Formats: sequence, C-alpha cells, structure tokens
Amino acid sequence: MKYLDFQCGTELPLQIVIGGHDLTFFTQRYILFHTENAWNGLVNLAHYREIVLNATAVLIYSYAHFDFINYLGRTDGVFVIPMYSISLNQKIINESTILDKKLNDILYLAASSSPRRDVVFKKLLFRAESDGITVISPNLRMYNYYKIDLSDPNIKDIVSYHSKILFNIHQHEESVLEVHRINSMLSMGVCVVSEFSITDSELDADYADTVYFGVDFEEMYDIAKGLLSNTDELKKCCIQSLVKYRLLMTSTDNLLDAIFSS
Repeated sequence: MKYLDFQCGTELPLQIVIGGHDLTFFTQRYILFHTENAWNGLVNLAHYREIVLNATAVLIYSYAHFDFINYLGRTDGVFVIPMYSISLNQKIINESTILDKKLNDILYLAASSSPRRDVVFKKLLFRAESDGITVISPNLRMYNYYKIDLSDPNIKDIVSYHSKILFNIHQHEESVLEVHRINSMLSMGVCVVSEFSITDSELDADYADTVYFGVDFEEMYDIAKGLLSNTDELKKCCIQSLVKYRLLMTSTDNLLDAIFSS
C-alpha cells in the first residue's frame, strides 16, 4: 500500500491511498485508488468494502472495475484515470533515430508461474526461430542474445529500452488490458502488440490508436512479423508510443475532479 498526503486549505488532510487494505494508515479524508483486478479476490471482502464506502472518492483504471465497486455498494464518486507511471526512459529519445538502439525484435514479459503465458511463449519461440526473429524474456532469465548482465536490478528496463516490440499476453484469460506494464513500455518507445481483453473492451478502445491488437496468437504474431519487416511502420508505431505515453501522463481531468469533489 502507498499513500500521498495533501493539505487542502483549512480542511482535514486529504490522502490518496494506492491499493489500500489497512485502515490503520488512513486519515479521515482519503481517496482510494483501486488497483486490484476483481478476479484477484481480497482476503477480507467485508473489510475492503468498508474502505471503499468510506472513501471520499474512488479511482479506477479499468471500466470493468465499475461493476466490482458497485458490487461493494459504491455507486457514485468513482472516476476512471490512467495508470500513471514514472517514465522508465532515462535518455532523451530522438524520434528520427528511435530504432537505432533497439537491437532486440520482440520482448516477452512473463512470470514463470503463469502457465497461460508459458504456452504462448513456447509458440512464439518456435515461430520466431524459423523466421530469424530474436525474442528475449528477462523475467525467465532466458535467451540472453546480447550478453546483458541479468543480475542487474534494472534488467527489465534495460532490455525493454533495446526492444522494438512488446508481445503482450495477459496473465489470466479474464484480465483487463495490462496497462501497468504497457504504459512503462510506451515511455521507452516500444511498439505494443497485444491480445484483446474479454473483460474491458472500453479500455482496449482507449489504446487502439497506439496498440496493435490481435484476436489470437497467430494474428498477433503476423502483426509483429509485418511490423518488423516494415521499418517505416515500426518507426511510426514506436514514435506513437511516446506520444501516447505523454498524453496519458498529462490526462488529469478526472483525477482533479476526484480531488476537488472530496
């Protein structure tokens, strides 16, 4: 759990709580940023319901979370905001040379504990090898083509910066679009190819101007392969990723509405 404190005039301090589960740390006035997927389940649903209902406002990043928050008894004061993230890009990217440092073709981020992603990863490796496409997965500490120090705590950031395309597969079939990781990739000018979410088509639509969506593995792979064979389109996609990231990080209307309504 993380929280930020604000002093608003003579009012009681206003706190923004990110992923809050423990009322001990809350002030009397707080805004809750609900970051859980509904399918995750919560250890104490009754306790979390109390947190949701007592908040002056609730922030969510997925439209699908409206149903879950409503289920807990909250029907007003709920605002959709982007999943804000600090840019992982510590270098100024020159858009005209954006592809120069991108040595790896496809980046695949997957925890070894995700059977669903593991199945897709094996398919991806099989197809990519036959097509001469390089794939790297720092999470699995595998396929280290570039002799990168995999013990570096910033390994994911380093590998991502040097990759052209993120091949995004959800951890669970019912997951919403994983904007936590996607926004970080956008900040480094990585082109994103993703499967659709069966849970939140509205969130998918918000990213449709930047993310290439495929209905299944085969279509996603064909999209990625097509981009890698067309430098102009790939470059355009990488630049659009940077543009999208900047737009998302400066989209604050709903966040300000939540703050000033509290």
